[in-house]
Amino acid sequence: GSTTIIATSNNGISVTARVTIYYALDSYVVNELEPNGSTSWADPILVNGTTFKGYNSSKSDADYFALIMTSNQYYQINFYPPYSIDTDYFLVGLLDSSGTVLAAALKLNSTTRYLSFWTTYSGTYYVVVLYSSSSPYSSGMGYRGYSRWY
Repeated sequence: GSTTIIATSNNGISVTARVTIYYALDSYVVNELEPNGSTSWADPILVNGTTFKGYNSSKSDADYFALIMTSNQYYQINFYPPYSIDTDYFLVGLLDSSGTVLAAALKLNSTTRYLSFWTTYSGTYYVVVLYSSSSPYSSGMGYRGYSRWY
């Protein structure tokens, strides 16, 4: 977030500055906790710049993360599967409070998916991560994402 800082020297001179603080990747982390397979059990992402991590244990496992946003905010996620696993094997979406899909992450390259969205209302939004049924791997897979809003 950003804040205003006022610094006053010993001789009474004041300087006002608006400062925006950005968190470095992995400086604030939310690790998914099961059960989080529905919006009712979504793990909260409360800090801008949060890295979220999880594990889809099977092709039917969906992980949900909750965001409380204000209207007209720009939101973005960078999503990274483990190792060199292609991002085709994961689906990442942004849902509104009723569970309607508002946006889906696009494949930026083989190791990154990218999602961006302008919020239209103040309230709770959800990020859902699904392990694709088209994956050649039968067991689950870990992942991480970086969540940021402006």
